[in-house]
Amino acid sequence: MRHKNPVDLTVLSLVAWLTLPCAAAADSGSRYMQNVLVEPGDTLWSLSQRYLKDPKKWPQIIEHNPLPGADPSVTLPGKTLKIPVLLIKESLRAAKLIERINIVTYRERDSALWQRATIGLQLRQDDGIRTEESSRASIQFAIGENLNLGPNSFAVIKPEALNDDLPGGASLLSGEVRSRGVRLVTQTALIVPKDKQTDYRAKIEKDLSTIVQVYTGAADVSAKGKTITLKEGFATKVAVGSAPKTPSPIPSTPKMWSGSGPFLPGVLGQERPLGALIIQDGRIMFNMPAADNGPKTGVGSVARKNLDKLEFFRVQLAATQKFEDVLWDKVYPIDLGIRLADTKLKDGDYYLRTAYIDQLGFESDFGVPQKISIDTKFPLLQMLDPKSTSILTRLNPMPLRARTEPGSTVLINGRINQRLDDEGVFTEDVLLKPGNNSVSILAFDKSSNKNELTIDVFYEAEGVDITTRKLKGERRPTTGKTSEEIKAERVARLTLALITAVTIASIVLLLAF
Repeated sequence: MRHKNPVDLTVLSLVAWLTLPCAAAADSGSRYMQNVLVEPGDTLWSLSQRYLKDPKKWPQIIEHNPLPGADPSVTLPGKTLKIPVLLIKESLRAAKLIERINIVTYRERDSALWQRATIGLQLRQDDGIRTEESSRASIQFAIGENLNLGPNSFAVIKPEALNDDLPGGASLLSGEVRSRGVRLVTQTALIVPKDKQTDYRAKIEKDLSTIVQVYTGAADVSAKGKTITLKEGFATKVAVGSAPKTPSPIPSTPKMWSGSGPFLPGVLGQERPLGALIIQDGRIMFNMPAADNGPKTGVGSVARKNLDKLEFFRVQLAATQKFEDVLWDKVYPIDLGIRLADTKLKDGDYYLRTAYIDQLGFESDFGVPQKISIDTKFPLLQMLDPKSTSILTRLNPMPLRARTEPGSTVLINGRINQRLDDEGVFTEDVLLKPGNNSVSILAFDKSSNKNELTIDVFYEAEGVDITTRKLKGERRPTTGKTSEEIKAERVARLTLALITAVTIASIVLLLAF
């Protein structure tokens, strides 16, 4: 009997349903037990006649259930029996819910009541199952075929036989599925995999057309009396009242490039690959090539044409490399970028993967996951020598020493500082002009968070030889002094001079008398 009690949902993230393994071996997990309710007056023989493909195999029911006796003609007590699903007639077989993330509900064939689904739920002929926002469900059929429902999807289970090799089936009414070996009916198309290993994706668009994409193997897609065969790497679209369109290539898997520091055009001179998704500056962006003014034939022209067809890219973030828990799943226009901070996820390490979507709505498979960090805190920027941000100095160049976050990129007056040590300490000799100077220090961490500091410096140029970097008549001091220190020295010198003058005057007056 089905478990109908609602359960507390403790999973708060979306599993990456698109790339989970879809198949199980026919000799292991696919041979699950189906629950069969004993009705009043049932015997082993009557149950076998009603449920088993071969009624003579009734002794196998005894092997899996504790019964008071082995006489097939004796009335059985009311209970639920477990029968290997492969023994049961295809039309009476139940599919099994093997995975549920967030809110998944089901309804029985003859009921309008939607109930919370639980792992192990048996879905029989014409039972419905649906997923809500950020939810998914994985359903296993008898031979090992799997059907994975994406978010906001609704399907009706139809486990009856199509043939000996493909007994599983479903009707997709809305949303999208990723399937291996399950035949599928939509409002516009019939999709029949060539074998149990065929891995394909089907999605119903807002205009009710069906998009079918084959990632592994091949599948027949039929509509309006026409059937086409989709091979691996191809897709088609079936509009309402139309035959399937000529197969088109699925977009290639995105290439990813990660930059170690901020991208500063004209400063770093970094080489970023064209036609790739760039992870840098705490952002993800597509590096589209410039307009192609060269020959219109050849490999380069074909590559450019394929890139021009791309319209969106899809981003998923998860806490683990296997994407058991997708925390972010969004689609962005190809000419716009995404700031990782905009995901509102907590600062920390995550895994990221992406897919391309072209103008026809065909979507590539996800690329290899990349480990990234989300960091929304601006880096430390602390002056060490001099400590003041208002300085009066006679030193040129002026030595400067400061500290920032290790691994950051530091720019001083627009020039990259190359002397950042492992502890984030950096030094710089800043060349000054006579009079007022403004020294700008910018620190960018690996996520492109920026901290800025401006130092006001007044350089006393009198008596300074810039070419020799020495004060006339003496060696160049090794450190600068703040304006307060210099003013204090001036006051002390003036006071000393006044005292000296008064003393001399007093002595002269005394001698005169």
